[in-house]
Parts: sequence; structure tokens; C-alpha cells
Amino acid sequence: MLVLTSGLFSAVCVILGVAYYSSKQITIPCRGCPQGDPGDLGLPFENVQFTTEDGLTLEGWYIPAKSSESSSQRVVIVCHGQMAIRWDCLDYVPFLREAGYGVLLFDFRAHGTSEGDICTIGFLERLDVKAAVQFMLHHSQPEWIGILGLSMGGSAAILAAVDLPAINAVVADCPFATLTDAIFDVCRKDRLPVLGGWMGIQMCRLRFGMKVEDVDVTKALRRLNNTAVLIIQSEHDPIVSRQQTERILASLGQFGAYWFVPNAQHVRGFEEQPDEYKRRVLGFFADSLKEARQQRGERS
Repeated sequence: MLVLTSGLFSAVCVILGVAYYSSKQITIPCRGCPQGDPGDLGLPFENVQFTTEDGLTLEGWYIPAKSSESSSQRVVIVCHGQMAIRWDCLDYVPFLREAGYGVLLFDFRAHGTSEGDICTIGFLERLDVKAAVQFMLHHSQPEWIGILGLSMGGSAAILAAVDLPAINAVVADCPFATLTDAIFDVCRKDRLPVLGGWMGIQMCRLRFGMKVEDVDVTKALRRLNNTAVLIIQSEHDPIVSRQQTERILASLGQFGAYWFVPNAQHVRGFEEQPDEYKRRVLGFFADSLKEARQQRGERS
């Protein structure tokens, strides 16, 4: 009996240990300062800070558009993915700036130099997107706001857009369908037991109050009304499966568009086909801006 009890206790300890380890891997922060700033690339910029509704201070850069006339009129917020920082998104700035968009780059919570202890892969990051949008509305009072989100950043942007009509358009590059799908797909990619991912999800629920079921991009897409969405997916994405992509596409509404990038890895569409990437993103944003102006009865 003692041996049985000891064995049961050991099994419980192993299960709890796996669950705890999995939850730490899911929520691990990504610290590190930028390797420089936009000024190193010859770009004018402003250091900015803003606060989320749960009290975290996020740090970022605002880079004005090349044309001073359009700098405050339209803005693109670039949202990085998990385990990345705002510095990693600087390559997107020049073509957006050239097209007349002011650009805001910022670090999500628990990333880069922003405050926060855990990454929730969209659950709380939607609040970060909301704070970024509200900051820009106060900072520049733009007529149009678009978001270019990468992986987690794209998913968080779609989740935030449900309650933020100020977001006119979202380009989501390799978003996941649901957080549960994303975690399970990563487990399969890394040849880890899916059970470990499930236990990690339950531990995140217990430790951090994460309602993982609320991180559902497919549901959010069905709730969007006037926000245009362009989904970009990569052919050889090891993180977002084709099954996830199909579920996302099935949820796209009348304002949705889709681009499948051949031969690209996860969020590597810009790297694989830079000219086509620029053409599609800028064309999509231009159509959204035109639509917004028409709704206000203005000329393009």
C-alpha cells in the first residue's frame, strides 16, 4: 500500500511538474533591448510610452510619414510576434513611410523594454493593441488607422479590432486560429506530447487566470463589422497549420482578403517576395482608406 501511495504521489508530482514547465514555456517573456533605433537607419523618430488599461507601461517608436502633409492623417501600427521585439519590425517601416503612413512600433508586454512578466499570446496582448490605438488617437488624431501584425501580433490585432471601430484595416501575417490550436501545433512540430500542451493550458488558467478559449481569432473575425482584414499565410509555415488557415478563411467576412505566399516560412512572406508583399499590403490599405473617406463623403 505504501509503495502504491508513493508511486501515485510521484506520478502526480511528474504531471504537475510537466504542467508547470509547459505553462512557463507558453508565457515566457522575451527580454532584450533594441540593437539600435530608427535613427541608425536614417529615419526620424520619437520615443513614446503609453499605458494599458491593466497598468503596464509599453515603450515604442513613432516614425512620421515621409510627407509631412500625410504624417498625422493615416497611421500604421506594426505589431511584432511572440519572442520578438519592435526592432525586428524596422524593415517594414520604409515602404509604409514612403507611401504616406506614419508608423508606430512598440514592444508588447513582457517583450523588449516594455513592462510585464508574462506573455499570454493574445489574451492580454489585445489590451496592448488597444492602448497603442488609443495613444495614436490622442497623439496624432489620424483619419485612418491600420495594423500590420505578425503572428501573435496579427491575432492580437484581430481580437482587439472587435471592440475598436477606430481600427480601419488589419493585415495579419500568419495569425493562428485559436491559442489552443497554436500550442498544440507547436507541440507537434517539436515532437512533444500534446498532453503536455493541454496541461500547460490548464496550468496557465490556474496560475494567471488566462481564459484560453477567449483567444479565438475565428470568432473575432465573424464579429467584425467594418474592419477590413487581409490574411497572409505562408506555404511552409511550421507553426500555423493548413487546418488553422482553412478555419480562418472560413471565418472571413465580406471585408476579408487572402494571400498565400509560396515557399515562405512563418512570417517570412516579406522576405520571400518583398515587392509583391509591398504591393498587396499597400493596395489593401489604400482601398481601406478610400472606403473610409467615401463613408465620410470625402474625395480620395
